[in-house]
Amino acid sequence: DMLHGFFLLVAAIVLILREESLQKQYKRGKLGEMFSYAFHARYALLPMGFFAVYCGSIYNDMASVPLTLFASSWTSGASNGTYLVTSGGSDGSAATYSVYPYGVDWNWYHKANELAFFNSLKMKMSVILGVTHMVVGICLSALNYIFFKDFIGFWSEWLPRLIFMLATFGYMCIIIIVKWSTNYECQNNTDPFSLSCPNPDKQPPALIQTMIKMFLSPGNVPPDLALYEGQAFVQGFLICIAVLTIPVMLFAKPVVVHMRSKNKRRRRENGNYRSIAGSASDVDSDHELHVMLSSRAQNSMQSELVSHYDDLENGSHSHDAKVAAVRSQYSSSVPERAEQCGDSDGDDHDDGMGEALIHQGIHTIEFVLGAVSNTASYLRLWALSLAHAQLAKVFWSKMIIEYGVESGGALMLVCGYAVWAFATFGVLLCMDLLECFLHALRLHWVEFQNKFYHGDGLKFQPFRLPTDHEDLDE
Repeated sequence: DMLHGFFLLVAAIVLILREESLQKQYKRGKLGEMFSYAFHARYALLPMGFFAVYCGSIYNDMASVPLTLFASSWTSGASNGTYLVTSGGSDGSAATYSVYPYGVDWNWYHKANELAFFNSLKMKMSVILGVTHMVVGICLSALNYIFFKDFIGFWSEWLPRLIFMLATFGYMCIIIIVKWSTNYECQNNTDPFSLSCPNPDKQPPALIQTMIKMFLSPGNVPPDLALYEGQAFVQGFLICIAVLTIPVMLFAKPVVVHMRSKNKRRRRENGNYRSIAGSASDVDSDHELHVMLSSRAQNSMQSELVSHYDDLENGSHSHDAKVAAVRSQYSSSVPERAEQCGDSDGDDHDDGMGEALIHQGIHTIEFVLGAVSNTASYLRLWALSLAHAQLAKVFWSKMIIEYGVESGGALMLVCGYAVWAFATFGVLLCMDLLECFLHALRLHWVEFQNKFYHGDGLKFQPFRLPTDHEDLDE
């Protein structure tokens, strides 16, 4: 929320502004273990605090208390108790529908159907953020294909993956926005958990049922799940496209690589194959053969080259000698690995083809099933937001309102405020902050990075800030 995010933002700014003095204290060992953790994470805490304030402004939440910056678009009618009806009359008559200028209308807070409303809102926002995050990761993987000049993988892996994600869960995000943008003119009357709509044929559909029907009954949309005209055709078309991308991801690259490898082997047998153990330009021009090697051979070769380069680093060779040795090792290894993978023998090549199909099948199944599980994994954002909001609400309503203001005593108010302040700092600003950080880190590392990061044989170098080499005694 805005209050807790503001505290975090101010703390991060102070740590950054006092970076030099705190760095010297850390080197002397006077900073303390717990405070050192926060100091090293100062550049991560800064955007966390900023976006916490931003998301809190969207939710209109300041320590569970909404800000009444604008006039509410809703009113609580006396005839309907505390339940919300549309503005324009206590019973909803002569209603005029308006949109709250920014964020969530403050009148949703502290009502009987508050939790049901925020659950739906935060769940849909988590899905939209998650799908957007994964699509960005898929787009980043295109840079890998371009950098390694794997244009076969670009057209047979990257493009089908992007189409599959957009045709399924990208479409789900679109229908969420369509439902949000549609005015059904429905109200919560005497029952806060049911809707009364003036048009029985136009009611807000359940999007979960819409997605289930989309996969189980493509091309068939029941009237109670209709969102727009032509929905049945669009969903049927998207399902067909998504299903067709699966065999493309599975078979296209192994088959194309198999045909190209077969043609190269035939040319080599006819004496027309040019040796690649030559200049650097020869190695670059025959990069396609390196791509055709199996992943196991590639990893083995990369490990040998990295080990060889490390040996050169520890020796007295010049930089040019290092580069020449590694390049020579690479040039001589490619045809040898090609023969090991079956380029020189028909039966071994068939085995290589089968291994390539198995390898491709594993990645295809992992992506298709992962698209479902990864999307569901982003719902942790909804759970974290819900837990934080409910804890803040309990602390505020109990410590400040019930035990403080309503008790009527100044001493109880001071004690209630002290308990609220310590609980807010210890639980919401320390424990809950660490929990949110770990879950966000997990989403980046697993759901996001598995779309483009593979880590095949090269040692990971983590980001680190440059150290200060100045004399501490100065």
